[in-house]
Amino acid sequence: MSLFLVPASQKISFSLDDGSFMDEYIKLSSDGEGFNLIRGLRAKRDLSQNESIIINLLLSLHKKIDAIDEKLGATKKDRLTLLYENVLIESIGFEHILLRDAILEPSKRYYARAVLSLYPNKEIAFFMVALDCNLAKIEQISDINESEWSNFVSATEREYIRATKGASE
Repeated sequence: MSLFLVPASQKISFSLDDGSFMDEYIKLSSDGEGFNLIRGLRAKRDLSQNESIIINLLLSLHKKIDAIDEKLGATKKDRLTLLYENVLIESIGFEHILLRDAILEPSKRYYARAVLSLYPNKEIAFFMVALDCNLAKIEQISDINESEWSNFVSATEREYIRATKGASE
């Protein structure tokens, strides 16, 4: 099996799926729908400079409002405790995650959460199946989170290409 994975400095938290994580998965899959719409607009390539500035300002305002809400306790982030917290990822692909440490049980299904460094206040949730002791395949992810994960993987790939080009010159 040949996979294209790109090195990533990212952390993930996860637990064996015992069926108790579906409510949290649904909540994390539907959080921030307006925020996702604004980010989707920013991802368009044909925006004028003025439109781009306005969208970036809206994103900045949205992040600040979220931070204020969190400090005031208006949006308290109650999350279930996961068995493995802040585990280092070695590399990522659009459907696969390779962990640094071999801690997965092959063929087992896991519930996972990750805060993507591209969107510091956005936590995504998904289910993955271990293919071996440190490689997992994303099995179930919402459309919104899949889009954000794909954007994150693409941005990581671009950064990796830039870094390897710079090193070879």
